[in-house]
This record gives sequence, C-alpha cells and structure tokens, in this order.
Amino acid sequence: MHEATLALEVLNIVEDTRRHQNFQRVMSLDIEVGQLSCVEASALQFALMAVSSGTALENATINILPVPGRLCCKHCGREFFSATVFTVCPQCQRSGARIIGGDDMRVTQIEVSEVQYV
Repeated sequence: MHEATLALEVLNIVEDTRRHQNFQRVMSLDIEVGQLSCVEASALQFALMAVSSGTALENATINILPVPGRLCCKHCGREFFSATVFTVCPQCQRSGARIIGGDDMRVTQIEVSEVQYV
C-alpha cells in the first residue's frame, strides 16, 4: 500500500507549509489525484486520517479530487481522455498511447485556521 507513503509525504508538505506560514491547524486540504496515477483515493484518505493524529492536519476535511487521464495516440497524434492506458484511440481505433496527463498527485489547496504573526 504505497498510499501510506504518499500520505506521509502530504503530511510533510503540510507541516513544512505550517512552519513557513505560521498557522496552527488545517481546516481543509484539496489533493488532485490523476486517474492514471495508480493511487487508490479511499486508501489515501484512510492513510491520511491515520498519520494526521496529533498534527496540524488532524480533523481537517480532506478533499480528494479526481483528474482525468490524458493520452496521446502514438499513431495519429490524437489527444483524448481515458481512465486507463489500455484503450484504443477514438480517432484511428488503434491501441498504443502515451500518457500526457492525469498520472500525478498534488496538493492544490490548504485552507488554514488563523495565521499567527510573529
């Protein structure tokens, strides 16, 4: 379950941001997860809840937002969306496409409680 490792990395991003921006806790967190990223959203959600205890992320609303997979046909160059790489091109009906998007995961927004100015 690599989602546990990803959850720890998300927690590191949150904690680094907290130190730089002086907030106490996260109210909500948005994470975009590409359909071709091999990340299981429910497993990531569970892992984030497990690692957040006692951190700025504890009790935050976590929004995992799906991002469609984008492919480009190796034969005709048509770009199209798909949830799997095992698909045929809608234009030339041939298989064989390269991934051009939707294979990543990123934190897109952190909504925080009041910032503490020093």
